[in-house]
Amino acid sequence: MVVGPNWIDCVVRRSRRNIVGACGALRWSPRRRVRHSHEVSRKLPAVVPSTLRSRLEIARLDSLALMRALDHLHLAGDLLAHPALRGLFEFDADCAEALSVLLRPPGFAIDWRAMVRDTEATLRRLPAARDKVRLMMGPDDRAKLLALEPAMRESLDATEAYNGIQDATARNR
Repeated sequence: MVVGPNWIDCVVRRSRRNIVGACGALRWSPRRRVRHSHEVSRKLPAVVPSTLRSRLEIARLDSLALMRALDHLHLAGDLLAHPALRGLFEFDADCAEALSVLLRPPGFAIDWRAMVRDTEATLRRLPAARDKVRLMMGPDDRAKLLALEPAMRESLDATEAYNGIQDATARNR
């Protein structure tokens, strides 16, 4: 009688090729990788511009730099209730949502044309929303913010564009 893991394999996979000789000893066979009958890829539909993903990443990093600079200067707390900052948060959330959709596996049912149209509109409005937040500051605070923001942007890693996005396993392309 075979005991231990070999016994379990014998019970689970009873076949002539696994059983060797009369003693019932098992021949070890490594598991093979599953091969798909069709090629699995992350190709996006033709309606999605090839630069969309990189533009979304840059937009999110620019917004993140502004938000971190506001936080570093202790100005964010006073502005949280302001509609301009809320609008910036909403545009950033739209960019995050578009990035997460671009990471979905092929075959995901979505109206790509509508997604690209809405995302392009968000990307067009985002710089003005950032400027509106900057203009809410007094002249002294704005000068400090404009000096600190590029340093914050330089310190950001490209993967931080995927902060808050679930299942961002493909972020490194």
